[in-house]
Amino acid sequence: MKTRIYFPIEIHRREFLSRIIFSLKAANKGFSVVIGAKEEIYSKLNLLRPGHYILKSVQHRLINFVNELKKKNFKISAIDEEGLMHYDDQYYLRRYGKNVIDEIDNYFFCWGYKDMELIKTKFPQLSKKIVIAGNTRINILNKKYEKLYQEEVLKIKKKFGQFYLVSTKFGKINFLPRKGYTEYVKGQIDSGYVTNDYTLNIAKEAKEHEKKNYELYLKFFELFSEKLPNHKLVILPHPGENYEIYREISEKYKNIELSTGEFSTESMLLATKCNISCNCTTSVESYYLGKVPINFIPFVNENVEYSFPKIVSKNLYDINDLINFLLKFDENKNLNFIKMLDAKKIEENIINIDTEEKIIENLGEYKIKNVNIYSSELISRYYFLKRFVRENLIPKKLIYDPARALKDQKNPKISKEQLIEISNQFIEITKLNKPNIKEIYPGIFEFTC
Repeated sequence: MKTRIYFPIEIHRREFLSRIIFSLKAANKGFSVVIGAKEEIYSKLNLLRPGHYILKSVQHRLINFVNELKKKNFKISAIDEEGLMHYDDQYYLRRYGKNVIDEIDNYFFCWGYKDMELIKTKFPQLSKKIVIAGNTRINILNKKYEKLYQEEVLKIKKKFGQFYLVSTKFGKINFLPRKGYTEYVKGQIDSGYVTNDYTLNIAKEAKEHEKKNYELYLKFFELFSEKLPNHKLVILPHPGENYEIYREISEKYKNIELSTGEFSTESMLLATKCNISCNCTTSVESYYLGKVPINFIPFVNENVEYSFPKIVSKNLYDINDLINFLLKFDENKNLNFIKMLDAKKIEENIINIDTEEKIIENLGEYKIKNVNIYSSELISRYYFLKRFVRENLIPKKLIYDPARALKDQKNPKISKEQLIEISNQFIEITKLNKPNIKEIYPGIFEFTC
């Protein structure tokens, strides 16, 4: 029986393509790889056979889930999907739970030297289990994969024409209202991330920083419409945000449009003239795609501003400076800016290596003598029937749930056809063998070769 690897997806737009290329490479190495929305995999643990499970973070509140995995003979490894962004050592490490770290069987795969040293200092017991592996979603920004996005980039340009992109990240302020979550700082306290006055003050400062910048971005949209009437701006909200305010803006201003995630972030970044964001990972993605990132922070508080976007971006702090920059923007000239960036500082934050190979090599084979969890065709059919009833026979207004709406916004439904289509494009580029892709439960897919 093939060794199984589980690699869940938390945010589709952020992780989907990278999970596919990982699955293809691991399947070609003889593994059975399972991907799908995090919630879907969590809910079916009793039906899934044991294997390597890669956590997307090591938050202390995951301990009950991790204990369940261990009881069911899963072997634990982990990454930190949000680990690239750092502005304060203590606040950065608030999401690292010692109780979860102590349960890691295999490895913690970190981004680069910077986070490795931070983690080793705080958790010396993890020192021998840390592997610097970069990150799969940075790998797919490599030039060799650019062909993968060509068709979608053409669709974007056909829809929007030439445009500037604003990738928003204001989830601390502009979040979808839902039960159990009313405010960012309280949410941090309830989650156990705030443990002293220092981390409490950082949380408050982070919220205030985002609130002020959110308000100033709304003013920027108004000024853009006025000063650049012949230019187009497209807003791409973070999937954790409430899209409603951006819908209102796109209806109010003729030269501002909204993209709600129908296209991948990578394709949007390739299609735009330049990306404008505030304290956001899309600055880093823009850099790796060869686009000039504009890190626009009109309200400044360096205590809560990520260091890495500043290293790879043109940093602007005044609305009028940004307007003037866009009026004179020349993409070809500005690409010289990228060539002059500090490569050493960039490499301290993330190593640009073949992450998939590094993870696969370290996980290795995992044989289980007593497999006590089985999935049956009958149980599988029951769950597919349940999904069909929910999606086709029950009026949506009867089952609307704000928390579910947020999850769906972060992780829209994946289809087998979509996976096959994207896999075939990767195969053409990489010359990997074609996998067998099976939907073993609704939204949960297995790759084998």
